[in-house]
Amino acid sequence: MRPTPRFARRSAFVRYASVAYVAVVLYASLYPMTGWRTPSHELLWVRLGEWPRYYTYGDVFLNVLAYAPLGLLLTLMLRTRLPAMRAATLAVLLGLAVSFCMEILQAWVPARVPSALDLFCNGVGALIGAWIGLAVAEPIVEDGALSRWRQARLISGGRADVGLTLLGLWLFTQLNAAPWLFGTGDLKGLFDIGPAASYSPKVYIALEAAVTGTGLLAVAGLAGSIARDRATSLLAPVLVAALILKSAASTFLFNPAQPFLWATPGAGIGLLVGTAAAILVLRSRARQRAFVGLFALVVGVLLLNVAPENPYLGETLQVWRHGHFWSFTGTTAVVSMLWPVAAAIFLLWSLSRLSSERTA
Repeated sequence: MRPTPRFARRSAFVRYASVAYVAVVLYASLYPMTGWRTPSHELLWVRLGEWPRYYTYGDVFLNVLAYAPLGLLLTLMLRTRLPAMRAATLAVLLGLAVSFCMEILQAWVPARVPSALDLFCNGVGALIGAWIGLAVAEPIVEDGALSRWRQARLISGGRADVGLTLLGLWLFTQLNAAPWLFGTGDLKGLFDIGPAASYSPKVYIALEAAVTGTGLLAVAGLAGSIARDRATSLLAPVLVAALILKSAASTFLFNPAQPFLWATPGAGIGLLVGTAAAILVLRSRARQRAFVGLFALVVGVLLLNVAPENPYLGETLQVWRHGHFWSFTGTTAVVSMLWPVAAAIFLLWSLSRLSSERTA
């Protein structure tokens, strides 16, 4: 039996993913980040010192779930400097510290209410994540199966780790409450963009198919730009996970009886055509993959922002904005809006690196 190393190897992906996830937690905790005020310190400590009278099991579950990835990532990151149990213990303490700071800062946001229950649930989530981190550290950061897969299938260097982090954030955007499958970069509310055409079923289905297909191609191009060969082996599990997450969002945010609310005729056409196109693109060279991904990303964002609203979805898409689901939907919307910008910068960086490698 191979002895377990005292310290794990350094993983840039774990560091990048930890920073990205902490940023998501900070924004979600302070959402909507408006109307800042100076709170009553006496009331703050009273709220943190007593159990809330009213809460829902959904709030409890989401608070535990939100901090489990944080505990996991911090444990994996700290394993590069500390033995396993010390890393897990410090990860839990850091998770509690982040949660405590967020509860304090929530007192400055009128729409948020600090709570001892939230702090407790966040701590439980960090503990669960740290425990999982101890279990999966060997395959991820201790030269196990996933580490060997990373070295064999992905390009070396930090660019692959940044790409993996962006793929993880794209999966997070699939929990967005918007009805468009694989649609990211909706800026209509921010810039007051009007539709380019009036609504009709045929136009909407065509645009829905185009947004889904270009969104899939953009992710395929991103995945292909960091893959060595057989890039479809990286894209396939990402797409399966995305559809599972989109179904989960439909279940929890819309209607538990309709997990496949996203499965519209337009999305189905875009999924089939986009998958076929992605397979062809992934057979080309890395530079072509990155270029197609960037082009599809820009086209998809443009189409999404000029598409007309579907009036028949008004009743169905009434998001249940209660408790932390309100901040959750707001956070996923912001990440979904910003993701294309980060992905475009990454693809431009990849094209630059690939061009320099080609001429070298």
